[in-house]
Amino acid sequence: DKTFVLDGHRWNSVEHYYQGSKFKESNPDFYLSFAVESGTELSKNPEMAKGAGGSTGKYKNEHIRPKTVTVDPDFFLKRAARALNVGNTAKFQQHPELSVALVETKNAKLVLYRRGKEHEVLDDLMILRDKMAKGSV
Repeated sequence: DKTFVLDGHRWNSVEHYYQGSKFKESNPDFYLSFAVESGTELSKNPEMAKGAGGSTGKYKNEHIRPKTVTVDPDFFLKRAARALNVGNTAKFQQHPELSVALVETKNAKLVLYRRGKEHEVLDDLMILRDKMAKGSV
């Protein structure tokens, strides 16, 4: 079980927490539909969560997010980086085996590769790794 607890709820992945956080202020019920306790298909499928939180609100051409539900106006201005950071920190703190694996990557550049898309350097994970290695997390 790789779930983690944050904001008093259980999450199946950091993706679920991050995408759900986009709706926390203006649409708390939709935010909670990303949490494990909701029992929704959305709470179990990270790709669906990404689609529901994405610009179209769709997953496999099906609307997951109601058209009346929009991303909180301040999310990308103020809260996006923090949501990703606290999600990753909670997951790694609550699963020590993942922390060990991350720290064991030492100074390797962590990069996410996706077919057909530009690669993404995972600076947030490298910063977290450095903090964990120093024992400051």
